[in-house]
Amino acid sequence: MSDVGLDDARCKIGRAALGLSEDDLAAAAGVPVADILLLESGAAVVPGIALKVTAAFERAGVSFHIGADGRAFMRVRTLDGIIEAPVTFSKG
Repeated sequence: MSDVGLDDARCKIGRAALGLSEDDLAAAAGVPVADILLLESGAAVVPGIALKVTAAFERAGVSFHIGADGRAFMRVRTLDGIIEAPVTFSKG
């Protein structure tokens, strides 16, 4: 389970890790594609939307975490096991 909230950058990173289009992610999360576009633009969205998108990522094997050292990372479940990759969430 993710222990970091979903924001625009994490949404884009998770979607890219899974190779999903905005339409694909919307279908997987059961939300309108307009909500994915809003989320990825950094606009405020209904909290339930972020929860549905997070759940879709987790079903697909992607979650976001903060390590004991305070650094953020993404965990991806693959056929070969679990991959953990550092991610930077700051806008830049």
